[in-house]
Amino acid sequence: MKDHFPLSKLVVLLCRQLAKPLSLRIVNFARGHRYFRYYGLVVPGKIYHRLELNTKRYLPNDKSKEIEGRMEIGESEAIEIGAQLVLEGLVFTILAGFLILENNRSSKRNELMESERTRELNKLEERKAEVVDIFSRQAKLIHELRGKVDDYSLQSRSSASVTSDV
Repeated sequence: MKDHFPLSKLVVLLCRQLAKPLSLRIVNFARGHRYFRYYGLVVPGKIYHRLELNTKRYLPNDKSKEIEGRMEIGESEAIEIGAQLVLEGLVFTILAGFLILENNRSSKRNELMESERTRELNKLEERKAEVVDIFSRQAKLIHELRGKVDDYSLQSRSSASVTSDV
C-alpha cells in the first residue's frame, strides 16, 4: 500500500520525541507566571479531571466509591494534567497543520498529473482526427482510382472489340 502522507510520519515521530521535554518547559514556565499557571493549566486540568471522573462513574465495571473520594485534586496535579492538555493540543494543532499541508501538496501533485493526462488525451484525440482525415482522403482517392481503372478497362475492352471487328 502506498504511503500518502510520508512527511506526517516524520512530524509525528518528532512530536513524540519532543513531548516530554516540552511538557517540562511548560510547567517551568507556569511556575513563574501566575496568570498562565492558574488559567492556562490549573483550571483546564481540574475541568478535565472532573470530566474524566464523571465519565468513569457512568462506565460499567468501575469502582465508583473510589472515584467519589477523589473529586478534587491539588494544584500540582492540576498543573500536570493541564500541561499534558496544553501539550496534546499543541501537538494536535501541529499535526493537523502538517496533515493539511501534506494534503494540499498531494492534491497539487494530483492536479498536475491529471492535467498531464488530459493533455495526453487531447494529443491522442488530435492524432486520431488526423488519422481519420488521412483515411477518408485515401478512401476518396481509392474510389477515384477504381473509377479510372473501371473506365480504362471499359475503354480497353471496347478498343479490343473494335480491333477484333476489323
